[in-house]
Amino acid sequence: MGGTDWLSASPASDSDTYRKSGNADSMTPSPSRLARPESQGGSILPTHYDSSSPHRPGNVRVGTAGESGRTGIHPIHFVVVCFKSTCTLSMLVNILWPFVPAAIALHFASPEFHVWVFALNYVAMLPAANLLGFSGAELAKKLPKTPGILLETMWSSVVEIVLFIVLVSKDKGGDLVPVVQAAILGSILANLLLCLGLCFFLGGIGRDEQVFHRVISEVGSGLLLVAGFGLLIPSTFDAALSGMTKPDSHFTAAMLSDSTLKISRATAVILLVSFSIYLFYNLHSHYSIYDEVLRNDEARGDDRHLEAARTKLTLCECFLAISISLACVCMSAVFLVQDIHHIVERGVSEYFLGLILVPLVEKAAEHVTAIDEAWDNQINFALFHCLAPSIQTALLNAPLAVIVAWGLGKEMGLSFPIFMIVMVVLAILVVGSFLRDNRSTYLEGALCVLVYVIIAVTAWFYPHVTPSLGSVYHAPSEIRLSGVGLRKAQHHDDYYRVPIAESKRWDDSNCRWTLVPVLTQRAGRYGFVFHDTCWDILEQRGRPIPLDRLMEVLNSVPLSRFRNGRLYTWGHGYHGLLRFNDNRYPWQRGRWTKRLSPAARNSTHYPYSPQAVQDLLNSSPIPPPASRIVPGHSSSRPCEDYFTRLPQEIVQEIASYLPTTIALRLRLLSCAFVPLFFSQGFWASRFRHGGDREFLSEALAKPGSCDWRTLYRQTNRENISPALQNRKRIWDLAGSLLQKLALQWAGSSSLRRPKQKLAEYRWRGIHGNLTEIDTRYERVSEFAQLVDLQETLVPSHMARIGASIIRNGDTSYVAGIQLFSAEDEKVISLGYTADEITSFVDANCAKGFIVSVGREGIHALQPVRDDGTLSPWLGCPDRGGITRRLVCNEPVVALSAGFDGYKMIHLSVWGKQIPVTRETQFYGRLMNHLIWFPDVPGPNLCLNEASSFNPVPTKRSDVDGFRIMCCSMFGGPGGAFLRFLTGISVIFDSVHITSVEFLYTSEDIPHSHRRLGRRRHKARFHRFTFDIDGPRGEFIDRVDLALGIHADGLMVFTLSPSWPVLELTML
Repeated sequence: MGGTDWLSASPASDSDTYRKSGNADSMTPSPSRLARPESQGGSILPTHYDSSSPHRPGNVRVGTAGESGRTGIHPIHFVVVCFKSTCTLSMLVNILWPFVPAAIALHFASPEFHVWVFALNYVAMLPAANLLGFSGAELAKKLPKTPGILLETMWSSVVEIVLFIVLVSKDKGGDLVPVVQAAILGSILANLLLCLGLCFFLGGIGRDEQVFHRVISEVGSGLLLVAGFGLLIPSTFDAALSGMTKPDSHFTAAMLSDSTLKISRATAVILLVSFSIYLFYNLHSHYSIYDEVLRNDEARGDDRHLEAARTKLTLCECFLAISISLACVCMSAVFLVQDIHHIVERGVSEYFLGLILVPLVEKAAEHVTAIDEAWDNQINFALFHCLAPSIQTALLNAPLAVIVAWGLGKEMGLSFPIFMIVMVVLAILVVGSFLRDNRSTYLEGALCVLVYVIIAVTAWFYPHVTPSLGSVYHAPSEIRLSGVGLRKAQHHDDYYRVPIAESKRWDDSNCRWTLVPVLTQRAGRYGFVFHDTCWDILEQRGRPIPLDRLMEVLNSVPLSRFRNGRLYTWGHGYHGLLRFNDNRYPWQRGRWTKRLSPAARNSTHYPYSPQAVQDLLNSSPIPPPASRIVPGHSSSRPCEDYFTRLPQEIVQEIASYLPTTIALRLRLLSCAFVPLFFSQGFWASRFRHGGDREFLSEALAKPGSCDWRTLYRQTNRENISPALQNRKRIWDLAGSLLQKLALQWAGSSSLRRPKQKLAEYRWRGIHGNLTEIDTRYERVSEFAQLVDLQETLVPSHMARIGASIIRNGDTSYVAGIQLFSAEDEKVISLGYTADEITSFVDANCAKGFIVSVGREGIHALQPVRDDGTLSPWLGCPDRGGITRRLVCNEPVVALSAGFDGYKMIHLSVWGKQIPVTRETQFYGRLMNHLIWFPDVPGPNLCLNEASSFNPVPTKRSDVDGFRIMCCSMFGGPGGAFLRFLTGISVIFDSVHITSVEFLYTSEDIPHSHRRLGRRRHKARFHRFTFDIDGPRGEFIDRVDLALGIHADGLMVFTLSPSWPVLELTML
């Protein structure tokens, strides 16, 4: 029977196929048509094996409904057909297509507008997904019915698969895993409750009830129960055993997490097998059951004649529409995922994103199709479009996400929050109870939708809980260490609910609680949070921890804005998690940016697992590489090798204090060091205090012998696990913190207080941003805060000057100053002291200091000797502005220093300054009073002496202010770069000049010479380029600067053909 004949005969055969049940729109299968012969058990399932109704498993879906009558691609027809789609609702969704190019353009033009990029791409996915579903349905209509509807469902689920894969691939340290897991459950809930509920509700309006076939509901319900059981097992396993784990027991949280992950991966494989059986059941063994049910359902559709007459896509147009929509969906998915963490930072729970928002957009096309079919009384089709995607999500998409994450090395399993997986199982049971009688009404549909709304409200308030966090906090009367609590967020004010008792944990019963604000201060109470394992590592390295001293140090760490949050700017970048932004000056906001490094990828791995260390120690040894140095061989002659005269024990003791690479390189200089490679004692010293394997000090407590050389090789960067790499990073951070805690306050006993006022001397001071405190937050300050101020006379005759230097990653801070008197051999100490971090320079007296100063404090000092020579820098000056403000004409007589919890933030001197004459009036002020970056210009450069701003403020409160003058030697040494200069670009906003860029023909010009002013360019900024013909001898003769309240201007005059040395400065 051909498709056309079958369609034309369908009205006449309605009485044979269905009989009335209550009203004209409610029909039940007729036993005479659908029942098997008595010999086959009298099953109600259709078999169609009788000779009067031969089955032809190749009929197209609706006769000619799948054919377009055209071939190839017709652009106008293609656009019209795609826009009109299959129903009015789908056509209304296509009105949103202008959002697609707008979302893509905004992503590339203004990626900093994260909320707008997320919102536009979220909306853009709706028409793209709708086109993908429509084109998939058009392609499916050209196939047999059951394979066609499965393919249609598959194409609609492509959006979900793309989103899952993008989320998994973009995951860094598990930050997007909760979104993926919530999206898996949310997709099932959206299909079972929202979509099915709307189908029942809208399909039941105007009808007493709708009848669907038993085989679809029974098979669908059974598969959903199996899928729910498979998703429930890993979650219940993890929840049941989580209370039995202890950090120091044989069953730790890391072991439980590893076991749960293995169970999840095994379950994923099993679920994929069950999906394969489901496909075989649908497409082969029971093909005829679904084929006949869907044929009958299609025949009684209210708009079947309109569907048959509707213009269709050709086969080529189907593939073209699929390609376009799939490309748009992939781009929108990538852009959407990139901004998810910005939405989470604004208070939207990742569980609400995954459980509600993501499924709504990924299943939009499927929902529109199902609702349209229910409205047209094709309830079996609608039921298939509701149950089949849920089955596919549970049995294919979710396991596929786990397998893809496994292949990418991501730890994603099927362990869901127990609350959410229980909601899914309950939703399956609720829907199963509604499907049991094979009938639906609008009441059942409304109840399903209301249940979904309840779940959505719950997901909005569902918190993201981070366990195992403790805090050191300041109570009104004392400093306390709390127990281990949970993190919560409410009204964007971070606080921690922690047990008062240090020995208690968040899951212990009968403990008293307190709320501790973090990153802010309320009513004299604030705290600093430590991850429980990080605190354990800190205690392991430096027990006991002085809480009072710890609070002093933590209070002195500036708190800066970082993206949409706040960040403690220690200066070390958290050893690989952040990097310094070269497009910012060291004192500017936004100077730190995220770093995509192995340390960042490993930062979420559990760092403190005694069991992992024990497994490493018990693992089979890896044979180390053989030494290339033959014992007894040396490149030095025996008469010059004094180390050979020492006992081997002393040589080994010397080597134990040296870094490993230096100690082993000494084998090339002295044969006395050759046996080090084969010495177990030397390799064991690498695991002691100060060694580069100090973070695995538990190895020293291992009973019995140990091959230390093999263990050292097992723990190098190539072989060590991500968890141990993270442990080493935290161990190094703990060492940096303990170094600050170990500083000793010098006190005032060694200070020499002035007996009379220093009125005859001039005072000059320098500091970071002490006074520019951000008053919007009580405990949010981006600037240094003064704790103590010390003042002393300087000895007229000194032997040397020392400074205690605290290292913070790539920069340093001065922690204290020591002045050694040559008269009475006493030491005057200001600030903090520590022998191992103190450096000294010889100086018989000091005419002052050249200072490197930053926003948070003093980075380095360079004493000026009596003869005017400069001593080496004490500290690292690279991250600060340089000033000669504290250099006097004669030796200084007194100095004053201010300190916070661990560093110097203020320094001032009393002395006789260089007399101000007519010749030195402008130049001396510019050179000696301003702060310059990256260095003070040389005296042979011509500065803007007629500048209209006052370089030396008259007020004492302003004379030592943090004002930095940036300079750029764009002409190069001796004007060598001027012959490559082709232009100057001035970038400005509506009010001010933001930066000046210099354009060269050569790529070898250093970056520091190419730009003056480091500010991120925005789309609203304007650029004006002034061309200069440097290769032909044109050069800059004069620069005019226009200053005003509303506009700044820069006018450049050029001449040729000489080559001056030029420098441009900007305040």
